[in-house]
Amino acid sequence: MKEKENESRINELKNHYIVCGAGEVGLTVINCFRYSSVEIVVVEENEKRVEELYKLGILAVI
Repeated sequence: MKEKENESRINELKNHYIVCGAGEVGLTVINCFRYSSVEIVVVEENEKRVEELYKLGILAVI
């Protein structure tokens, strides 16, 4: 269910940034954007990390 909701929200985005990876540098970038009005989508290969991002309310795809 969470993936479909996530996909729906991503499809509605316009003028957003894509962050590739949620490693050390990626998390720094994500945190900079989290408290701004800029929308982001994170592309991450680690499923567990994607789940953690979901819990924080961050849009992500595997």
